[in-house]
Amino acid sequence: MIKELQEMVEAHFPASTDTNLIRAISEGVALADQLRASDPMLRGLLGRDLAGHLRRAGVITRIHDLCERGELPFEAGIDLMPIGSWHHLVLKASDTVVSHLCRTDGVLAFPKDTPNRQDERLTNQLDLFDENVISLSAAIKQVEEKCVWLTYGYTPSGDLTHACWAMPSPPSVSETWYAHVNIVERLRRSGQR
Repeated sequence: MIKELQEMVEAHFPASTDTNLIRAISEGVALADQLRASDPMLRGLLGRDLAGHLRRAGVITRIHDLCERGELPFEAGIDLMPIGSWHHLVLKASDTVVSHLCRTDGVLAFPKDTPNRQDERLTNQLDLFDENVISLSAAIKQVEEKCVWLTYGYTPSGDLTHACWAMPSPPSVSETWYAHVNIVERLRRSGQR
């Protein structure tokens, strides 16, 4: 972890948002599961094939709704991805910090690569032979938009397994986190869950 980035993530995605964020994820998964259960076409094998997509859509919709109602303090948009015809959730925590939703298999896991994954990652590679090497703090300030992933997962029956704010390393570096906040654990430690 990089201290300055960890502090930035914790400041932009504070503990005060944890309860409503977990509620939104859980409700989104439940809405998708209810839709599948109520529709004959979605109850069968094809519905099972679409379950992950429907749950993702449910989570995006609920987080977006809570942001629109002021129950989460982020500016939310459902935007077309730069490549392809998929839409994704964009949460703006400030003018310089945004977040995208990623389902992962575990608390520290990276999302699986897919043809439509469009990573946005902060690059932290300095040229050590450059005479004008600047500090990490100064470099962070120069990055116009910092991207933090909201990672989450659930069991086949729809129970939340994890939710985390995480800033990934660039693709050229092994899968490591520059910053990572386990939302479920932070909420549990606070005594609210």
